[in-house]
Amino acid sequence: MIFDTHTHLHFSDYDEDREEVIERARKEGVGALIEVGVDLEDSRKAIELAQRYEFIYTAIGVHPHYADKAEIEKFEALAEEKKVVAIGEVGIDYFRSPVPKSVQQRVFRQFIRLAKKHNLPVIVHSRSEEKEGKGAKNAYLDALKILKEEKVEKGVFHCFCADREVAKEVLETGFFLSFTGNLTYPNAQTIRDTLKFTPLERMLLETDCPFLPPQEKRGKRNEPAYLRYVLYRLAEIKEISLADIEKITTRNAQRLFGV
Repeated sequence: MIFDTHTHLHFSDYDEDREEVIERARKEGVGALIEVGVDLEDSRKAIELAQRYEFIYTAIGVHPHYADKAEIEKFEALAEEKKVVAIGEVGIDYFRSPVPKSVQQRVFRQFIRLAKKHNLPVIVHSRSEEKEGKGAKNAYLDALKILKEEKVEKGVFHCFCADREVAKEVLETGFFLSFTGNLTYPNAQTIRDTLKFTPLERMLLETDCPFLPPQEKRGKRNEPAYLRYVLYRLAEIKEISLADIEKITTRNAQRLFGV
């Protein structure tokens, strides 16, 4: 069984063939997946989809690009829903963001406190500024600072793309690292180096579909059935059998999300 820990099958991208996409995922061994919300209405749609399928769970939150429109109080009731297993995706995104950094950071703290109140893990979205070098704002480090100040030890940095040094800091907080289709891209050596450094017991798999299809499917809409390509590359890099990596990453996800 494979566990896809980050999907957006409730997006309109799948309106024409959602059931077929889910069926293909099942045939490829995806035994569980988490539908992740990016705003209030989107989170409600994710819950609705999860309620229709026993093996689908959901996370509720507001993507940092929409943080200025977050209505935190309305997430209180949603957090009590049976299929909700995490708060997310929430976090810090400085890449061409329309929302001021201070607003993103404030809303991130509010969602963290919601997660702690309901004893739920946090799915962290983090993306740094486009520019690099001195003066560039590192979203990972800012998110880590907030997590440490709020004393959060349960969660995952999804679609992890930073280097080993940042990965080391994330792992020290107790968080997991999740890897997706961009792991397979020719120019993604930094991600592969980080993956090689990451302990097996601290990594998760995801598609982040409809985004980031694996190299073999570049240019197409991503879907959970393609998680196999990520699994193959991960097993190759870690020099471990497909069966073992499947078992380990699934067990990690079950432990983190309590399913």
